[in-house]
Amino acid sequence: MKSKGMVTDSTIKNRQRKWVRYERIYSNAMWHTDWHTMKDPRMKELNLITYLDDASRCVTGAALFNEATSFNAVAVLRQAVDRFGVPATILSDNGSCFVGRGGRKKQTSSWTPTLFERELLGLNIGLINSRPYHPQTNGKLERFHRSLEDEIWHYSSLDDYIEYYNTDRLRFSLDMDNYETPLMTFHKKKATVETRSQNPTWMEDDIRD
Repeated sequence: MKSKGMVTDSTIKNRQRKWVRYERIYSNAMWHTDWHTMKDPRMKELNLITYLDDASRCVTGAALFNEATSFNAVAVLRQAVDRFGVPATILSDNGSCFVGRGGRKKQTSSWTPTLFERELLGLNIGLINSRPYHPQTNGKLERFHRSLEDEIWHYSSLDDYIEYYNTDRLRFSLDMDNYETPLMTFHKKKATVETRSQNPTWMEDDIRD
């Protein structure tokens, strides 16, 4: 089309979508979740489910399983909620363990919810689904999984690595001047009761650049 003059360089440039980095202001406003197939030789081919807080990058839940199922995702979610509280929303891809038949057109006759979706409804957690073939939406979790694969060989287990990541590992996107780790940032950024009562959309507030 370009050779025939139907599409110009400026047209192509205008159609390109600028990538905007976003970050929720408050902890527990949104968690990311996804499955990752491990490459580390000790855990090769095991499936890792991770929950990661958007505002702090704190890993709120993670575990390894032979199968990536809704049941296993829910089991880890319950443990994460017990420790860190209930998130307002969770961002996932459109995998079959997260999204039932009929997609997120909930409350229609064609919608068959997964166990994961039913759990979120019971906890009053909103589910946000990333666009298909758009991994940037869950980029924070993708970066965590890359760091995990690069660094976990130093540690004896997944739990040991998560402990290091949350409590010792500094992130350049966090407050380096005050030596903040993800866990410290998680507690620092928690919305107060007053904030939640005065701002009903607190979970949607974010920073963009």
